[in-house]
Amino acid sequence: MHKKSHGYADRLKHLKNVLHFLTTNSSVDHVSDARRLLCAFSDSLDKLPPSKWKKQFPKLEIPIESSDLTHHNPVLIIGGVIEGNGCEITFSSLSFCISFATDSSYQVKSSDSCCLKSQGNQRRIVRRFHFDYQPQSKGHPVSHLQYGGKFPTVPEYSAYHYCIEDFIENPRFHYPPIDIVLLLDMLLNEFPTSLSRLSSEREWRGYVLKSQDLWWKGYVDDLKACVSNPQGKTFHEIICSD
Repeated sequence: MHKKSHGYADRLKHLKNVLHFLTTNSSVDHVSDARRLLCAFSDSLDKLPPSKWKKQFPKLEIPIESSDLTHHNPVLIIGGVIEGNGCEITFSSLSFCISFATDSSYQVKSSDSCCLKSQGNQRRIVRRFHFDYQPQSKGHPVSHLQYGGKFPTVPEYSAYHYCIEDFIENPRFHYPPIDIVLLLDMLLNEFPTSLSRLSSEREWRGYVLKSQDLWWKGYVDDLKACVSNPQGKTFHEIICSD
């Protein structure tokens, strides 16, 4: 369901506008370099030949400002990869993690995880979710959400302790297709950060509405069609690749 990547040029233009907005409307130093790389990424797509390509999103780190978690120094980590063939998006995977780096003053409790007890103040991944869009794959929902999953082996992630078994790929929960704007907006509404103010700003909300239109209009139309006329198929059969 919803396997075609319509409006690719519109999505690229939209991404550039969003990145410009984030770069000029945020003073968060620790993500500025990553945002510049993301801008370079969007510029590079203009020059890509009509053949297979792949781009890795750089890691964004945004501290969570929660008094309940102060001892753990929680940070949101957002990253991902996008692949295509010419102007068609053939694969997209965006992930977010919550990392802890517990300070030595924290009194470990018997109910705390074994990793917290054994790893001390090492940077640890305590939650990881990723959102995939895989129109070419078979047997599972085209767009889905997974908990855990394979952790990146690139050098920038080498300092993290991660012990969620990544060879367990199921279950894949059906989920609407999502881009970096929709993911970031969801996290800004869930976690208190220095960027949380964006969720109530008119210009940012406009970008979110545009992302919803670009990524969800065709998806919702397909969803309504398959529910009203299932042709003897279950919902799972319809949302999975043929």
